[in-house]
Amino acid sequence: MEEEKRENPMQNEIEDGAADPAAPCAAFTASTPEEECVEPESDAPSSAVGEDAADAEESIPEADPNEAGEDGKELSPEAEAPATPVWDFGSGASPDACAAKKERNKDGTKRFYRVFAIVAALCFVALVVTFFLGNTGFKIVRTVEKERTVFVHDHDESGTLLSAQEAAARVQNFTVAISVNTAEFTGVASGIIYTEDGYILTNHHVVENGGPFQVMLPDGDVLDAALIGSNEAADVAVLKINAAGLTPAIFGDSDNLLAGDAVLAVGTPANLDYAGAVAFGRISAPLHIMKITDTNGTVVRKMKLIQTDAGVNNGNSGGPLADYYGHVIGMINMRLSTYAGNTFIGINFALPINGVKTVADAIIAHGSFDGAKNPIAENASMIGFSGYAVSAGKWYLLDPESGKVESSDSEQSGYRHAARDGVMVGSVLDTGGAAGILLEGDLILRINGLTMLRIQDVIAEANRHWSGESVKILLLRGGAELEAEIVIGEKSA
Repeated sequence: MEEEKRENPMQNEIEDGAADPAAPCAAFTASTPEEECVEPESDAPSSAVGEDAADAEESIPEADPNEAGEDGKELSPEAEAPATPVWDFGSGASPDACAAKKERNKDGTKRFYRVFAIVAALCFVALVVTFFLGNTGFKIVRTVEKERTVFVHDHDESGTLLSAQEAAARVQNFTVAISVNTAEFTGVASGIIYTEDGYILTNHHVVENGGPFQVMLPDGDVLDAALIGSNEAADVAVLKINAAGLTPAIFGDSDNLLAGDAVLAVGTPANLDYAGAVAFGRISAPLHIMKITDTNGTVVRKMKLIQTDAGVNNGNSGGPLADYYGHVIGMINMRLSTYAGNTFIGINFALPINGVKTVADAIIAHGSFDGAKNPIAENASMIGFSGYAVSAGKWYLLDPESGKVESSDSEQSGYRHAARDGVMVGSVLDTGGAAGILLEGDLILRINGLTMLRIQDVIAEANRHWSGESVKILLLRGGAELEAEIVIGEKSA
């Protein structure tokens, strides 16, 4: 039996409509909410696909129930007729509707570009106004422990923050090398040009062993120098060379420093071959109280110093520590290399320049500093009592004449009982800060929160403070804990 080919007119018509560019405008309402208009390319009138589909469905010929298939079986209408898909089409759009929608889209695009152009113009005008009418200087304000304003590119030569290279070049112009010649040795140190007529700042320990002294200027010229005077406590000395028209240092304010400030140290480490060498670093601590001890380890005085990690070596003494404005804020004087058998790197110190200038001005004017209050150094601190270490549970007796202390595990006549470990007060000075506050027999437990177990602990804590400052003491008296506040005093020379 010859095979009969059947075609689905509706499927063909739908496929033809999709491929034909001249197909009428229609929208698939089930998936696209808006009508998408496509303008026909031919003059053929547009028609609704839904109507064509209906006509196609009606033109499908009915099958003859008496006609058998290839296998001889009779074909039923349900098996013979193909399933007709159900499509949900929206109504067609006319060419006029498509054209109107295109006009609306064009109007929206024009409005967008107009708004964009206006916004861009306003931004450009604001930029121009800011550039021509704004402040030409820049200010950076930072708050750490106190507020300070840093000016950057303010067109003021004395207040302009410099690059590292610019700051180094400026500071090198007023840094000198000092040659020290004695019968025992020849050494080198550094100095700062203080005035244009030849006054040079350096350390007392540079000149304490005598001269003669020579100064090498930044341009390499060497001139003999005379010692004007020095102050051992402050470690400041002044030399004088016969010169004029020198470039003097520009000085900053050492009272206005913060930890983390960038600094540079310039000097002559090792020997004259390294004159003008520069080391960069930061302020580690704007104020450090350094205890100066004698050969027995007894504190003889304290110094207010600036701590920095800028590289310092032998020969840097007397050289400037400067900020990135090229302003001198300190004068290098020492470094900590070993302590308690340990080696340290990067713990270096400089004298605050405010105090250096005070001492130097007095030396230039009078040959020495005889001020009532040294701005850099003072004698050892004291709380105003003497005492001795005790252990809990024992009894103690202090011999006031010999100063010896006797102890006993059991109660003895005249002995004082130690209920806790600490430092027992033996006597109170009439002129010290403890007068009228501490009593003999008081047991000192803590000072500023630190446990006191030896008299050396008390001395060390007292010398961590400048005279006039106060400390808080926790003590045991009559079995009860008491708190007291005592003002630190200064020992007489």
